[in-house]
Amino acid sequence: MINLNKDFLKLNNSLEKHLISILNSKNIPLYDMMSYHMNFNNDEPRIFGLLCVTTHLALNNDYENILDLASSVEFVNNFIEIHDDVQSGQPKRGERDTLWWKWGPAQAINAGDGMHALARLSILNTKDNNNINQIKTFEALKLLDDATINICEARYSELEFQERIDISYSEYINNIISKNSALYACAFSLGTILSGNLNNLSNTINKLSNEITLAIKMKKDISLIWNNTTLEEQNYALNKNKLLPVLIALENESITHKRMIGEIYFKRVLQKEDLKDLRKILDKLNVQDHSQKILDKSIQKAINIIDNQSIFQNENKKLLIDLIKWLIT
Repeated sequence: MINLNKDFLKLNNSLEKHLISILNSKNIPLYDMMSYHMNFNNDEPRIFGLLCVTTHLALNNDYENILDLASSVEFVNNFIEIHDDVQSGQPKRGERDTLWWKWGPAQAINAGDGMHALARLSILNTKDNNNINQIKTFEALKLLDDATINICEARYSELEFQERIDISYSEYINNIISKNSALYACAFSLGTILSGNLNNLSNTINKLSNEITLAIKMKKDISLIWNNTTLEEQNYALNKNKLLPVLIALENESITHKRMIGEIYFKRVLQKEDLKDLRKILDKLNVQDHSQKILDKSIQKAINIIDNQSIFQNENKKLLIDLIKWLIT
């Protein structure tokens, strides 16, 4: 994995300051709860906001006027995280107590919904601060709302798929990956709005976002099955969320092996020992190598998509490529 350099730290700090200023402009504890979840000043990159900023920079030479749009996609990401935490019932996100565990699910849902409203207001603030026309403002709002509803649809499908083992790998890609890629596509697209390049890059952005989402999902699932993982990641698997290497095995292997995997997933409650048994089955089938090849191919396709895009001409193109490499490798 490459290390993000001082240029990214500068951009990340500027974005964080902007996000903090928005939350600090309010004076009730609700916004303290939002700040708590966002965990400022911890040196973690604001990925979606940075993708927006670096896309803008690859088309322009300044970034101050993109911070409202970058903030909007960050607020939506945190809105989704808060609701995911409530839905999963996990008390921790990383090493910190989740918002719902600290303040209760009702207040957490309230804070999450508030972040969604702030995301839309941030876009409207762009109109006030940068004098962009109403058409671009509505384009930006539509991008944000389309991404949000796509992710809601993906969450619905994930919950529907938990108890099923007849889901094919390709069906999962079409129903989950394509929808979960929406927030990446939104971040890239918002980064093109001010320069007027959205229509020219729309197809490229969709392809790139799908490859990034596939690579991140496959990387996570390989790690979850074959490497040491956090309790949070283990619980993700124990909740019967679909793992791409398992879907590959179900789609390509014999009835006997499918039945063995099915016997694990048909249990009412999965235990850690079940994950070990699952790994043994997948090892016999050499699924890890197959999964790694898909991951490597997806990583290379994502890098090639952006590297071969001629519309990104200035020296900041490398910033965008480096951020994508950092995200998926």
